[in-house]
Amino acid sequence: LNGLLAATVHTGRTVGVLPAGSADDFASSLGLPRDDLRPALAAVLGGKTKLVDTGAVTLHTPDGESLNRHFVNALGTGFDAEVAAERETKLGWMKGEAGYYTALALSWFRLLRRQLTVHADGADQPAWSGRALLASCQNRPRTGGSFFFAPGAETDDGVMNLFVAGNVGHFTLLRLLPLVLQGRRVEHKEAVTI
Repeated sequence: LNGLLAATVHTGRTVGVLPAGSADDFASSLGLPRDDLRPALAAVLGGKTKLVDTGAVTLHTPDGESLNRHFVNALGTGFDAEVAAERETKLGWMKGEAGYYTALALSWFRLLRRQLTVHADGADQPAWSGRALLASCQNRPRTGGSFFFAPGAETDDGVMNLFVAGNVGHFTLLRLLPLVLQGRRVEHKEAVTI
């Protein structure tokens, strides 16, 4: 996807979407079922199109290299990225939500919180500065198959939504997770939603 987006953003070219990933969050947001490729193939072959927002980020590696990456669904750092990495590297054989829930449980025991400063909309003042469990930039409500960090996010509204979970502990995370899984807005002193 990254290579396709780099070649197609602002060119008028079209990218076909087939639900063949581990959670298919983006395909699902387009109304494509994950257990049947026929609707997606019909949309691609029939020329059905939709303009969507895309995001881009520049990552700086420890050796000074800059990497440009594009995304259409979500970009996360911290706990959600650790869950995704756990699922991909150790639980790749588990399909669908079961893999993410298992990875979530394994990552919960480590529960790393790092120093993080997040700026939004070019503001001088950070939207968040301090220890944080995760930060996620969302173009759609759902990521990881079940986690609704941005319940109101729309693919084509020209806006990315930001969710930051701050310095929360194990038991606070257990209280907040049901809200995220149900797609309800998280209201907590250690959470920021923009």
